[in-house]
Amino acid sequence: MVTSGSNKENKLHAYISNIRVFEWRAFFGMAVFGYLIGTKLALFFNEILIFTQFLITITFYLAFSFSINNCYDVEGDKLGEMISKNPIASGKLSRAEGLIQSYSIALSGVFLSFYWFGGLSALIYVFMTLLSWGYSAPPLRMKSTPFLDVLSHGLFFGSLLVMYGLSISGIVEVSGWVLIVSVYVFSLILQLRNHIEDAKEDSTAGVQTTVTKLGVDKSKQVLIFIYLVHVIFIASFLSFVNLLLVFVFFTVLLLSILFFRMRKSDFFIFLKVGDMFTSVAYIIFVVSILVG
Repeated sequence: MVTSGSNKENKLHAYISNIRVFEWRAFFGMAVFGYLIGTKLALFFNEILIFTQFLITITFYLAFSFSINNCYDVEGDKLGEMISKNPIASGKLSRAEGLIQSYSIALSGVFLSFYWFGGLSALIYVFMTLLSWGYSAPPLRMKSTPFLDVLSHGLFFGSLLVMYGLSISGIVEVSGWVLIVSVYVFSLILQLRNHIEDAKEDSTAGVQTTVTKLGVDKSKQVLIFIYLVHVIFIASFLSFVNLLLVFVFFTVLLLSILFFRMRKSDFFIFLKVGDMFTSVAYIIFVVSILVG
């Protein structure tokens, strides 16, 4: 017999899994990098409170974004592996419960952004939240609109996260703008890749995306082109640090690609290698600004 305590524990686990914490890594990092470049204050003990407040608002934002997405991706997620990441699709939560959770989180994040930061930071936060909502929820449902799905993702899960972090200080130097544009391009890559991986489920569910519009093969060609643009941006901001780093970066990247090519690795292995190099490049860039 299942006890009420066990039911409450299972429900709590469902609510926690609905925000998909383990998928926040890249987006959390984008926001933190923006904050570090803009303020350089997180390194000092007397400003750790501001940094903590910033992290809390980002946590609320990402929790809302993934939760609201689960609420409206039920039909598609039932058809593939995503059902294990969507407690609403698997029946562990009702859509009503998911929506209450989502909007409670969103309102909390908006309130805290105004209370702690206000001004431009709060306005950026609200804009991000609205875009994230419009991406997943009807009537806009931008994720089911070819091209707009990818382009909007570059904003609310890309450059706006960096801008929110930068806005805490109110100072945006050239290095900040380079990072904003670079992260936008990188977010396009992440989203287009996700759509390619989900192409079969999206097609079966009748979901229109950039990939279902272009086809998988053409989408891969577009993805490779965007990756080349992304590499150019990485080289640009690494040149702010040291030109030798640009040479080392391209040499190691080329050797890695050749290694995986000889092993005839899957297409997405190449992209994951690119993700790794991107993370390293961003870390080098941010650290160099903090200590420079």
